[in-house]
Amino acid sequence: MERKSSNSSVDENQLISETSNGVVPEVFLSGENGKVHTVVSKSNTSRVEVKSSAQLNMRGVYLHVLGDALGSVIVIISALIIKYAPGKWTIYVDPGMSIIMVLLILKTSIPLMRESSLILLQTVPTHIKIKEVQDRLLDNVEGVLSVHEFHVWQLAGNKIIASAHITCRSPDEYMNIANKIKRFFHNEGIHSTTIQPEFVVEDKTDSLCALECGKDENCASQKCCPGENETETRKRSVGLTDGKGELVNHVTMV
Repeated sequence: MERKSSNSSVDENQLISETSNGVVPEVFLSGENGKVHTVVSKSNTSRVEVKSSAQLNMRGVYLHVLGDALGSVIVIISALIIKYAPGKWTIYVDPGMSIIMVLLILKTSIPLMRESSLILLQTVPTHIKIKEVQDRLLDNVEGVLSVHEFHVWQLAGNKIIASAHITCRSPDEYMNIANKIKRFFHNEGIHSTTIQPEFVVEDKTDSLCALECGKDENCASQKCCPGENETETRKRSVGLTDGKGELVNHVTMV
């Protein structure tokens, strides 16, 4: 079978101009008469944000290669100085240049090691302020009465995880509130959240958390968050009314 080439010519200038404008031409063979067709389609010009984990890995590789290259350059410089420079001071060139190389490597690798260590320790990301996020959550999400046991940590790269106990009025409105909370955390850059709902109990107004340790005193001391007496957080009061409009409970919001 002979492939026809009369219609297979493609305007190179057109392809170059279209490619430079973010238009990617796709050239393919059709099943009809073996003709070559060119289809021009818009490509997605938006760049995908590189994850911090990939950036840290690439920085580590870069520093490793840089250290090897710097060591070779320093050896060459030291050898040339020792060979051609007169004087006994040249015996200090090699250790001196080695010390300079070590200092340069430390200066570039310590920040990388610090960032990696913070991720391994699952610390709160430096750009997230727990207290400010908690305040914004109370202000912006209607139906949230209180937020406690609130934790945020960095798992890997830009993968930030949060968990919180959320107090609301009734189970009926919880799913609507949970969707609002999810959207709130997405806007804060936290895309993996675990929300534990707690509902207002009329005969339990002294405690911030509806799920306590009980009578076990050792349990409270082992909790990751201090109790109400150990820390002072933002407070506000909300009156709850029954169907007749009478005040049935007074909840302290933190």
